[in-house]
Amino acid sequence: MNIKSYDPFLQLSLLVSLLVLNAFLLYNHISWFILVSIVLFKIYQIIGGGGVHLWACHALGDTKLSKLSRSTILFFWTLCGIDRASYFCKYHILHHARCDEEGDPHSPNDHNPIVLTFGLWTLSASKKDKFITPEIQDKINKSYERIGKSLFDKYYYSFIFLIILISFIISPFFCLYFITLPMLLNIIDGNFFFVYWFHKGGKVRNVKWADYWILQSGFHRIHHKWLK
Repeated sequence: MNIKSYDPFLQLSLLVSLLVLNAFLLYNHISWFILVSIVLFKIYQIIGGGGVHLWACHALGDTKLSKLSRSTILFFWTLCGIDRASYFCKYHILHHARCDEEGDPHSPNDHNPIVLTFGLWTLSASKKDKFITPEIQDKINKSYERIGKSLFDKYYYSFIFLIILISFIISPFFCLYFITLPMLLNIIDGNFFFVYWFHKGGKVRNVKWADYWILQSGFHRIHHKWLK
């Protein structure tokens, strides 16, 4: 297992860094390239976010994915900036088991929309560990096995800050529109929809128009019924 007890604080540091850095870079390099960042954030989200969500968490396509494919998914997940993959899997699996009930790590019943949208629910997620039953733990352990000893997971935050540093050295413009802005958009977008909006009011719901934005994800009730 690659999860560290201080992961939530590393994630908070990343979020604050991205907010400050993007604000500074946008002030100095505002451009229509924002549209490029939006396209890139969706590419990173589909490959990395969709890959980790469906493969690592829910084992879809597990037997068919090559080692290269798995590494590619975890690399793009790193570009999304949404927690260490193993950390995400742990609490996403718990979320499916305790959806909008006591023990759900990020239910709107326990957190306000701002906390959920910016992923700050991770700061208190460990308090829900007591709701992890042996059956849930078994599913979590299997997700860890799928991720394995990937360097992208083990050194997740080191890779992120290294990528940001190298891209900034290459060009602040490149850093902004190809790395940091797409990463911040992924953090906000992923948490807003999957953590807050699809569960607004403390009950899983369908948001049909979101199908056009997040590729067949709008029917969220079906997702929870289908994937346990």
